[in-house]
Amino acid sequence: MSEHGGLTVLDIPVSLGQSLILVNNHSKQKAECRVVSLRPGGNGKTIVGFAFLAPPANFWKISFPHAGARTLRRSVPSEDSAIVDSVLSAKF
Repeated sequence: MSEHGGLTVLDIPVSLGQSLILVNNHSKQKAECRVVSLRPGGNGKTIVGFAFLAPPANFWKISFPHAGARTLRRSVPSEDSAIVDSVLSAKF
């Protein structure tokens, strides 16, 4: 998903260019969108790409990075430091 649309899996037939009404189940907010891509998803389902016709303000209720923003990199603790941390917390 993005602020411009997203992907979903449907078990009903839709066609490229078809208009859909998307409903956010948590906020009950509705937005009109258009089918922009279709791919087979297996078991009779279709992976549907959609784009909002007029992107609603914060439809997904999450924050997206600004265009061109650098991604944050988090360091993953090594196995050795995780062992040291668990030994220290067990002693104290």
